[in-house]
Amino acid sequence: MFAYIPARSGSKRIPKKNIYELDGTPLLVHVIKSLQKVDFLSEIFVSTDCNEIKSIAEKNGAKCLDLRSKKISDDKSGFIELIKYDLHRYISYCNNDSEVLFTLATAALITPAIFEEGYKVYRQT
Repeated sequence: MFAYIPARSGSKRIPKKNIYELDGTPLLVHVIKSLQKVDFLSEIFVSTDCNEIKSIAEKNGAKCLDLRSKKISDDKSGFIELIKYDLHRYISYCNNDSEVLFTLATAALITPAIFEEGYKVYRQT
């Protein structure tokens, strides 16, 4: 299983919200650091359309593939478009591992324990 974090640059309500700082650290980095403490993940990926976000993610241990298309990075594109048009790149990169933990770059308050508990529930189904 790998983590997939979508982090586009174009938030209209809160500019740069995915890298907005909470306690001096970008929200995205809080999420990456939390996921790094989770044992069941093979990789942590950030899918973005922005070089600044890509740089922050990679400096903090996440992987990014090529920047995603602007076509699926506007405020009209949602999770369905990401799953349909972007997620396959990461699945292919991970040798067709189709188990994906999809989480948001703004989920800075989710702890490793919460991810672990969710995984336990997932495994029971």
